[in-house]
Amino acid sequence: MKKKQIAVYIRIPKKDNFQIICDEYRNKFAERKDCCLVEIYYDIGMSGFNNERSGYLKMLKAASNKEFDVIVTKHPGKISRRTREMQKIIEELHKIGVAIYFEESDINTL
Repeated sequence: MKKKQIAVYIRIPKKDNFQIICDEYRNKFAERKDCCLVEIYYDIGMSGFNNERSGYLKMLKAASNKEFDVIVTKHPGKISRRTREMQKIIEELHKIGVAIYFEESDINTL
């Protein structure tokens, strides 16, 4: 069975805990046999209302190229603070077979 290719998206206000958060995700996925962490995308100090975040845009481009199967993030607000934008992203990703998994609410969009 093919391992799921995982991308993580992090949006945090300050760089203070960035390395700790990245290490937690790397450790979490290193222990799993059913998936492989491909990339951690991030934006630091950027609002979720801003859709021009470099890490966010890089992640969406990689998703459109099918570089991974699932985006993992804490909650929907990390991806976008705009409901319509979130709905649009989910629909576009669904069309190409990429899911978003929101950890805090245990929701998978596929």
